[in-house]
Amino acid sequence: VLFVLLAGGALGLTACRGHGNSSGAASGGPARSQSSWKTVSLSPSAEVGLNEIAYGNGNFVIMGSYYNTNLGEVSFTSADGLNWTRHAEPASTPMGSVAYGNGRFVMVSAGGNCEGCGVGIMTSADGYTWTAAQPAPSVNKHGLSGVAYGKGTFVAVGLRGEMMSSTVVILTSADGSVWSVAKTAFPNSAPAAVTYGNGVFVAVGTGAPGENAILTSADASTWTAAKAAPSMQTLKSVAYGNGIFVAVGQNRTGGAAILISSDGYTWTTSPYVLASSNLTGVAFGNGTFMAVGASHSGALPAILTSADGKAWIEQTIFPTAGGLNAVAYGNGGFVVLTDKGNVLNYR
Repeated sequence: VLFVLLAGGALGLTACRGHGNSSGAASGGPARSQSSWKTVSLSPSAEVGLNEIAYGNGNFVIMGSYYNTNLGEVSFTSADGLNWTRHAEPASTPMGSVAYGNGRFVMVSAGGNCEGCGVGIMTSADGYTWTAAQPAPSVNKHGLSGVAYGKGTFVAVGLRGEMMSSTVVILTSADGSVWSVAKTAFPNSAPAAVTYGNGVFVAVGTGAPGENAILTSADASTWTAAKAAPSMQTLKSVAYGNGIFVAVGQNRTGGAAILISSDGYTWTTSPYVLASSNLTGVAFGNGTFMAVGASHSGALPAILTSADGKAWIEQTIFPTAGGLNAVAYGNGGFVVLTDKGNVLNYR
């Protein structure tokens, strides 16, 4: 298995048993010594933050942003996680999410609903050259935060309006270029991510107090609020594998939120507890879920691994500071993103 970690410097990685784990219940992967990792710098002067990632067609695609907002966006591609190529910015608006399906990458923009923010949806066959999609103006004005592919359909989720005075908007497309509005409903919610698995789409995000933050659909057209989903969560990412969905984020008391479901409709809280933490991404590969984020109130990165979503192993990373943004699996390994502009590789 190849683990590829984007971070700020050479890190050591060891495995320790997290709070709330059952003894021997999860397989989190072996511990890695500092000498096992190789660092590849994507941004020597650290002028680029790495935000979103997807894998498809034999390539990882990373979407990033220059800290100087006048310079816009930037993307990187790699087949092996070691050798990366930088490409011209695909858009002048912040990246919301990127996914692969039907022979192409699709990027949706969180900034597409503001005047002068540029195109909100773009497509690419190779991750190098991007083309603006041409949805109807009413579609292109939405702020989109998540995209996924399944059942021959791209599904993008986002907002129409501002949080707490908004409605969720859900868009669908067969090719990533021609889009239609599938649903606008569920006021007082803000979706952040969407995935596909077990025959259903699942979107997760933030709900107002007492509101669900998980929406589920079997056909991408009819959506329902999930059952028994705890409402006091800010969910930021969701993945499917081993017959279960895992959604991660932060609870309202400041600790990590991990929810699990076998069908996408009925959810329970994982017994794992990680205080003062915020999980921002989760992916599945090679029999393992990997969740990433920040612990100790953002001072340290957090990486958790689990086979079942219930029992987790906390991978302790040192000595760098800061959190991790996103994670994807492909070509036999994980790639984890942060805002430091480097890639740390393990083979």
